[in-house]
Amino acid sequence: MERLFFNTIELSTAIHQAVELSLPFITESGHTLHLELPEKPITINADLVRLGQVFGNLLNNAAKFTPRGGDITVKAEERNGTTEVRVLDNGIGIPASMLDRIFDVFTQVDQSLEKHYGGLGIGLSLVKKLVTLHGGTVEAQSEGDGKGSEFIVRLPCRPPNSKTPDCQSDENLTSKVFVPRRILICDDNASLTKILEMHLQAIGHQVATASNGLEAVKLAEAFQPELILLDIGMPNLNGYDACRQIRQRPWGQDILIAAVTGWSAESDRQKGEEVGFDQYLAKPVDTSKLDRLIEKLSEKPVE
Repeated sequence: MERLFFNTIELSTAIHQAVELSLPFITESGHTLHLELPEKPITINADLVRLGQVFGNLLNNAAKFTPRGGDITVKAEERNGTTEVRVLDNGIGIPASMLDRIFDVFTQVDQSLEKHYGGLGIGLSLVKKLVTLHGGTVEAQSEGDGKGSEFIVRLPCRPPNSKTPDCQSDENLTSKVFVPRRILICDDNASLTKILEMHLQAIGHQVATASNGLEAVKLAEAFQPELILLDIGMPNLNGYDACRQIRQRPWGQDILIAAVTGWSAESDRQKGEEVGFDQYLAKPVDTSKLDRLIEKLSEKPVE
């Protein structure tokens, strides 16, 4: 069973790991990468692989949203027991109205920019989730369209010769240990399914997908998911009937089943409760609500 493993590492190791993975994309895009790392090593308590993934996603995002021949800079420093890593670019920038929502899974900066550069995907949402698991914060700054972007990751430092991270007890550290779960996504919207699948897989969950109700019932029996995200309006057996059939099977009694749908009228919710839905998640999915659902799974014993 995969988990997040926190160890004492040097911050520069995670940054260099991210650079190694992102550099081909940065070079192919014609960008110049600048690294400004302190001479004195900064020690932190982190999962090296996941933290490298954080910085790698920020570098890829900078490369993607910077016109060819741009500059990307990574700066790191320690301030009063806090590590700050800044990833800056001179790319297309972020409108002020989007700064607070840029880390949401379904956020689109601008449809015309999306069409030209491709979607933001799940990279920034994943960054926020992983930074939070490390006890840190991440924020985006930009002066607006065409004026570049800056992403700031702040993490607690690990004091020299200390057995636990600064401002973080063993109990708090244990509570941040990630436990992956088996999750089935069923939706006839391929784009929505792919976004959720990539998001959950990147974090470490085991994910299976189906595109209609009949397929969901068959796959649920084989996959034995702990959580099912089930659309309502689907061909070949709608979500209500699929949920009803799953609940009628012996293996389907204890699965947490959430409707992911735009059908959120009171009558829809009542019908959902009758057939066995536990929760309703409106489209686009509020990731904080999805996180709470998955946290409920974490209260169960790990098999």
